[in-house]
This record gives sequence, structure tokens and C-alpha cells, in this order.
Amino acid sequence: MIHKYPYRIYKPGIKQFPDYLRPYIQLVDQDEGFSALMDSAVKVFDTMSILSPKDLKHRYQDDKWSIEEVLLHIIDNERIFQNRALRISRNEPRALSGYDQDRYVRALPDINRSIESLRDEYEAVRKSTFLLYAGLTKVEMKKEGKVGKNIITLPSIPFIIAGHDLHHLKIFKENYGIQVN
Repeated sequence: MIHKYPYRIYKPGIKQFPDYLRPYIQLVDQDEGFSALMDSAVKVFDTMSILSPKDLKHRYQDDKWSIEEVLLHIIDNERIFQNRALRISRNEPRALSGYDQDRYVRALPDINRSIESLRDEYEAVRKSTFLLYAGLTKVEMKKEGKVGKNIITLPSIPFIIAGHDLHHLKIFKENYGIQVN
């Protein structure tokens, strides 16, 4: 990963992101975006390191996502927010759309993924997020866009991504019985 970043990404104020994303940002202890992304990635990697192939298929209820589906949802979500960051940074004039997370999970390919392949994909997507942000200037970091009717700023997105990771790690611990650090 990159070790020297061109600027600091400060934790966003409440008017910099949609209210429904506040619970994710509140889970982030870090006050700097690159650090928040790194910290949540380490926690996801630590969690993946204790999972067995059998764990990936575990659901805590029949109608809930498997651990594998949750991990793929985390990856999909980061890709979507990464796309939003790119489009905002490139002055996309149209409001960005939301997405139906349940529909995305239902549409996942029916293949058995290994923990290693999930870890590699997560790592590649996270590295891409770091590189996208490292390639933006301080001026670009002042940009904002719309998701639906809501304002979202470029600095808020790393905190949303990191908080989303932490949200699902919390669910792993509370509902799936996975010992998350």
C-alpha cells in the first residue's frame, strides 16, 4: 500500500453525507480517512484469517446472508462508493443512483469462493480506493455530488467505506458468533 499520502482526509461534518450513513461514520474511531481505511482493512483481514471454508456458508438464520455473501457485499459496496468518488471528482453533473443491496446479493454468481480469493478481491478493491484518493488533489477533495437528493462529499466516502466494514464486523460478532477483534 501507499505509505505517503498527498494530504489528510479529515472526518466529515454532518452536512457532508446523507443522514442514513451516519451510523457507519460514527463507528470509525480514526479522524483521518487513509488511516480509517487501513484500520478497517486490517480488521477485515484479521477476521478473514480465522474463518474456515465451512464458516463462509454459515447463516445465523435461514433468511439472512451467509458470511461469504456479507464479504462480497462489503466488496460490492466499496466498489459502488469508489465509483461515486470517481464520478464526483470528474464533475459528474447528474445525481448518482442508490442501489438495492439485497438485489445485488441475490444476483451473486453461484460459485464457491475460497477465503483466499475473497481476501485477494477485498485487498485489490481497497488498494484501488487508496490509489484513487491518493491521485486526487486538495482542490478536488472539496468537491461534492448528489446521491439521489442527498449531498455527499469526497472526504466522507473513505469514512463511509470504513464504517460499513466495521458495521458488518460488528454483525459478525453479535449474530454470527465470529470472534472479531
